[in-house]
Amino acid sequence: MVLKTYDLGEADKILVLFTRESGRVSAVAKGSRKPKSKSAGGAQAFGHNVYLLHKGRNLDIVAQYEIVRQYRQIRGDLDRLAYASYAADLVFHTSHERDPAPEVFDLLVWILDTIEGGRNPEVAAHVFELRLMESLGYRPQLGRCVICGREVSGPARFSSEAGGMLCANCRQGAAGARQVSEGTLRSLRLLQDSDDAGWQSLGLAGEVLREVRAVLDDYITYRLEKRPASLEFLRSLNESK
Repeated sequence: MVLKTYDLGEADKILVLFTRESGRVSAVAKGSRKPKSKSAGGAQAFGHNVYLLHKGRNLDIVAQYEIVRQYRQIRGDLDRLAYASYAADLVFHTSHERDPAPEVFDLLVWILDTIEGGRNPEVAAHVFELRLMESLGYRPQLGRCVICGREVSGPARFSSEAGGMLCANCRQGAAGARQVSEGTLRSLRLLQDSDDAGWQSLGLAGEVLREVRAVLDDYITYRLEKRPASLEFLRSLNESK
């Protein structure tokens, strides 16, 4: 999967690839920026391809490629493109060079296939965020208080620093804990634990949607120790509608 591309010189591109077998790998696609280049198809963002790479001095070289899927619907729609870019950005920021993460690779394929297929891209992106965090060992605790273990119901608070929900007793003095409604709590649990049929039936709107966005934005930013530029663009796009 092509996560990012960078221009190199006048004719080449550097591809940041995320592979199932080897994790993140950078390689040069020589001549891919030339008109009618035979390598251009394998150098497009969000391409799902099979690559033959030759070992180079500093960067691998793309010798051959075979297209698996190109995601044309994503490239032709600004909303889909924004959510796909965000998903790729999250994988980029949470992956490491030559460190295999097959579960994360499968998640990336899933979210791009889902967005390409016309499903609600924002709801799918929230499912992706939660599944990605779980695969990395950062599953937020949404059912019980992350401090004392009591079951949490009704209006509650979510703490990114603590890693989950806080009950009425434990939330006292918890700086930065965000208030969430009962509806938001139910929606977050459904996004985290339901199968595809479950989350596809979820209609997020109004205050619940705003709270879900805020909780997951805070949690992703806390775990990444930065707010991705792609997330900033997404939110500006949401606010413009």
